[in-house]
Amino acid sequence: MGVSSRLVWVVLLLFALVFASLGLGVVWTVNLQKQLKDMKKMVQGLNRSTENMINAPQMQIGLNEPPLKEDKKVDEERPAAHVIWDHKNGAIQKTLRWDPNVGRAFTTGGVSYREEDSALQVNQTGLYYIYSRVELLFGTCFSTFFFEHTVFVRRSSRNSPLTLMKAHRKGFCPSKQGAWNTDSFLGSALQLQKDDRVLVNVSDPHLLSHEHYTNFFGLYKI
Repeated sequence: MGVSSRLVWVVLLLFALVFASLGLGVVWTVNLQKQLKDMKKMVQGLNRSTENMINAPQMQIGLNEPPLKEDKKVDEERPAAHVIWDHKNGAIQKTLRWDPNVGRAFTTGGVSYREEDSALQVNQTGLYYIYSRVELLFGTCFSTFFFEHTVFVRRSSRNSPLTLMKAHRKGFCPSKQGAWNTDSFLGSALQLQKDDRVLVNVSDPHLLSHEHYTNFFGLYKI
């Protein structure tokens, strides 16, 4: 009876283990099914969201967006001028007169052409590139002939003009006398003061070519 009692307890224990295992298996299966169901719902939700995104009308980037606001540029016009010799009015003694409105001539950035003295007047102190070009024509050119080409400035703080650039040419005619032409170009970066008036002198204005654009004068702030 003692042996039979122990055997019965062992058998009951085995049955208990089996039923416990079955119970755990059922619980695990139920949890797994629940997880699968939740995952399926999530996948279906993602699919619907994707379909909605695909079917939704797309916004065209760049067409309906407001333009980007650019930083306001405070870029004033650079002081500059380019004038052409006015051969009809010639010169005031040796100072050449200019036309600020013909062809590509212009004044801008506060630079003005003064009719009364034929000067380009600047309204800002600074470094300027100043240039002048003249062309001379000779009906009869002698080897001893010479001419001067001068760029100078009148300044309120000075009683006399201040020479900025000067060309002095002599002996440039060929040995054979006859018609001849030559030119002179002056150009340099120079410091100017506010209200300076820049002018051009030529020793013989009557010899200048009347061809358009051959005689000019200008400056611009660097």
